[in-house]
Amino acid sequence: MTGNWKRTAFDCGISAALVLAAAAASPLLSPLPDYHPALTALAEQRALTEPVLTVFRPDSPLGYHHAQASLRPGIGIDLGWRAFASEELSASLDGLRGDVVWVLGDTGLSRTLSLIHDILLSEGRTRDLCIRPTSRVLLARYVVSGGADACA
Repeated sequence: MTGNWKRTAFDCGISAALVLAAAAASPLLSPLPDYHPALTALAEQRALTEPVLTVFRPDSPLGYHHAQASLRPGIGIDLGWRAFASEELSASLDGLRGDVVWVLGDTGLSRTLSLIHDILLSEGRTRDLCIRPTSRVLLARYVVSGGADACA
């Protein structure tokens, strides 16, 4: 009889450990977000003479994709490596030339994305393309025109 309760306690302990391990592993087993639509659109539609502003940290999923194949070929400005004041961003974007500017960003850095959006709007640009393949990723193309906002 005394050995029987030890075996039951051992079995319960093993079962609890397996349940905890499965719960801990479930985020690792969930499907990865599909960044492909945004990255494909950026690669296929963007001319290398059109600047792309990237707003993501190197340790993010977009940072991983950038390490595999540069997301900033041609003219590209990395604005995700630290927090910027609005005056710094304005100065950084002041020299942008051309009618088209692309923005690829992690929405977790929404303050920086919002500041960039406001600066580009103040220059008379609107978003004519908006792709959100996941809740964490935004790809937008800003053009000089009076069109409606594609992200609205």
